[in-house]
Amino acid sequence: MANEYLNYLLNQYQHGRLSPEERQQLLMAFGDPENELDVFSWIDQEMEFADTSVLISEQRAEEVFSAILAKRQTGTKGSRTRSIAFFRGWWAAASVLLVMGVGLYWLLRPQAPVMLVSKSETDIVAPQINRARITLSNGNNIPLDSLNNGQVVLQDDVKLTKQSNGQITYQADNSGSPGTMPYNILTNPNGSRPVCVTLSDGTKVWVNVGSSITYPVAFTGNERKVFLTGEAYFEVTRQPEKKFIVQSGHSITEVLGTHFNIHAYKDEQGITTTLIEGAVRVLTDGRTQQLAPGQQAIVDNGNIKMRTNVDVEQVLAWKNGIFNFNQVDVPGVMSQLSRWYDVDVVYNGPVPQRKFWGKIQRELKLVEVLEFLQGSGLNAKLEGKKIVVSQ
Repeated sequence: MANEYLNYLLNQYQHGRLSPEERQQLLMAFGDPENELDVFSWIDQEMEFADTSVLISEQRAEEVFSAILAKRQTGTKGSRTRSIAFFRGWWAAASVLLVMGVGLYWLLRPQAPVMLVSKSETDIVAPQINRARITLSNGNNIPLDSLNNGQVVLQDDVKLTKQSNGQITYQADNSGSPGTMPYNILTNPNGSRPVCVTLSDGTKVWVNVGSSITYPVAFTGNERKVFLTGEAYFEVTRQPEKKFIVQSGHSITEVLGTHFNIHAYKDEQGITTTLIEGAVRVLTDGRTQQLAPGQQAIVDNGNIKMRTNVDVEQVLAWKNGIFNFNQVDVPGVMSQLSRWYDVDVVYNGPVPQRKFWGKIQRELKLVEVLEFLQGSGLNAKLEGKKIVVSQ
């Protein structure tokens, strides 16, 4: 049976995203790392009619693998036997690592040793509660964990309610006139869990840790505008007569009704908007860029850089309870860990120049995550409330 990793490699190849290292690993999967021309020719033949707009299923990946093994003409039966044994042995070992690897979905660098979880006097668990708070227009702060399910807070005839699933909803009759509605600020600090708020128009916003969103308690006038710092995923209720606007620093995103993610942390360069569904426009300093689903716009220093065929699963990993470290460098990984576990990061010497491949659950303790990174070759350890990274 084909493994998730083979399925991943074939999808990377089909969509033109195969890195040199992954290319070599795909050749190794078929037991023929020296016969690149023939192997990729066979893959092209088997995947000739594959739809590049969708992902290849594991069943299809297995069919491709079996067909290519059948086509291999190596001259001896023993060579083919070694090929099959190599592949099966590789994935048998990988399966053991998956069990031992404290929640790895897959390990994209199977040659790297994975360290077993060890007990530590110092450890930090993943956030167990939501520490978000809402600042009302009068300056009062409401910690969301202090609200009981169903509890209602009234503001200018607008109801703020905490639902049984922990989400916050605003309900208004929209009878106010433009400019009369007060603003609230939802702040989700480091060491919290993502929180979902339903705005008065029905738009849902998932706010990541280390982020805040400012919004009116009810939308009036001819536009719906909110302000974001950090990261959030939006599912905007369609209202053609009233466009929805998100402002993050110098980046403005305009929509009518769509799903998209904005990554705009102040300590990271560039503001990234990724479109999941629908259509949006990104504006900055007189420049405008229209996005299609699967595209990404990066606003930096008044310019807009476009990316296509974006890995949407990776963009939304934070919302789905996953750390997706595929092709993420050391500072990128450490930024995610710092916000999620509410710790500082210290580098002893130069920042290691390397990238990671793999996915792990966000519910793991920090020491477990660091041990996974150590198994991938990074020297990182927890000291109190600090992650110390060394060469």
